[in-house]
Amino acid sequence: SPLLPDMKKKNEKNFAKEIAFHIEADIRAIYVENYDWEKFQAEMLKYEFQEKLYFFNDAQGLHQVIDRQVNLEDEQDIIEVLRNIESNSIYVFDNIHSYFNDPQVITSFRVAIRKLKHIKSAIVIFSPIMNIPKELEKELTILEYPMPTGFDIVTAIQRQLKARGLPNNHIDEEFGKAMLGLTFQEVETSIRKTLLKFKNITREEIPHLIYEKEQIIKKSGYLEYYHPKEDMNSIGGLDNLKKWLINRSKAFNSKAIKFGLSYPKGVMLIGVPGTGKSLSAKAVSNLWKMPLLRLDFGKVFGSLVGESENNIRETIKIAESIAPSILWIDEIEKGLAGGRGGELDGGTSTRVFGTFLTWLQEKESEVFVIATANDISALPPELLRKGRFDEIFFVDLPTFEERKEIIEIAIRKRGHEIDNIDIDEVAKQTQGFSGAEIDEVINEALFNIYDPQDIENSKLTTEAILETARDIFPLSRTMRERIQALRKWAKERTKSASKYEPEEIPEYHGTKLKSEIYANDFLED
Repeated sequence: SPLLPDMKKKNEKNFAKEIAFHIEADIRAIYVENYDWEKFQAEMLKYEFQEKLYFFNDAQGLHQVIDRQVNLEDEQDIIEVLRNIESNSIYVFDNIHSYFNDPQVITSFRVAIRKLKHIKSAIVIFSPIMNIPKELEKELTILEYPMPTGFDIVTAIQRQLKARGLPNNHIDEEFGKAMLGLTFQEVETSIRKTLLKFKNITREEIPHLIYEKEQIIKKSGYLEYYHPKEDMNSIGGLDNLKKWLINRSKAFNSKAIKFGLSYPKGVMLIGVPGTGKSLSAKAVSNLWKMPLLRLDFGKVFGSLVGESENNIRETIKIAESIAPSILWIDEIEKGLAGGRGGELDGGTSTRVFGTFLTWLQEKESEVFVIATANDISALPPELLRKGRFDEIFFVDLPTFEERKEIIEIAIRKRGHEIDNIDIDEVAKQTQGFSGAEIDEVINEALFNIYDPQDIENSKLTTEAILETARDIFPLSRTMRERIQALRKWAKERTKSASKYEPEEIPEYHGTKLKSEIYANDFLED
């Protein structure tokens, strides 16, 4: 079998058996939150309960399922059902959370639950939404219905491939891990859609199998699902960072976990704007073949009391539900700066920040966090404490060798050759340029040479690039002091993303705006 030892375990937790165990222990009022009704109902019907089994929902009222036939009872009113519960029976209420807005229904449940022990019966509430009224909190026991394991997912894919006469022995833990976090229904839907579109399921179809995860993200409102085209070959330089990310990619399988490797927590990328921090976040998603989720902290903050705190908890819950995944927080300082004070918003930002920090420190889920920041003076010091991230990298301006790589990548990705370009000269003349600025130089140079009437002679040349570069004013010229201070701060506190020593930034003697003169006592120590 292509499955590794840990993947050979199916979900051995028989949920119906667990319900029977609780009933035997005289725990007779149970609440189950999940979306997989059909799977849950099938387990209940297959298990040989000593009690009679009844189901209730809005559409069918009270009914039994015997030999796959629905036998409808006469009762449609939930209050009457609760009033007339039979002895030695289990009543399963499906999707009735909206009934708990009615005080009379709540009271009816309380009265019914009180007599369950005496008549040897039980109530099981199954709902996709956790909505337990205050009056019933002490009466109901919450049970967690298990999500599909990697083994369950692999088995489901193999079963559907076999049914179509297709080979299935290549389906291994990579397929199972890719779809972890989906319900059984979502897994089956994703498999059917992929088979319908591609007629088979191979490793090339894995990105399409996780389509249902994207649907979860779109419905959340706080996270964005990215489909990055960039990979490690899209990044010029940053060799230390790339080596670290490639090395950590070894941790994502059961062999590595069994060996003792821990799941990577995350990485913080601090540095000069436009130097490849966000690009690296996108590239690692393709390297690790994991969904990339972008968190916008601005969307987390709401106007109602307690809304922001609930939003960040819900965001974390969603990110964990579709793990393994990558959570990308771009320019994190803008979202968390309020955490340093919080007086202006009644402490909301402080509480949101505290919830996020606690999760970052304590999380055990397979959510890898990539946070980027340009302004370290705006970062709460607690965020940089050891243990929050596996590593903090400083991303500096590209060196001569790195600029050569960036120039080649920028030219080739636009479909042009580098044979006639003096890469060394261009790299020399773009000292102090960020990667984003070099990319814009190439882009602008192509616009300058393009002649729709004479495309054959619209050739990219060294002079065309240099002429364009002379017209671009790099950020480093006016941010020289700020970058130097940032380098000084980062030298002892972070790991360099580049394997090269940083170059001196040419001094600029022109006029500077007041906002471009950087002073920060915190960085001077």
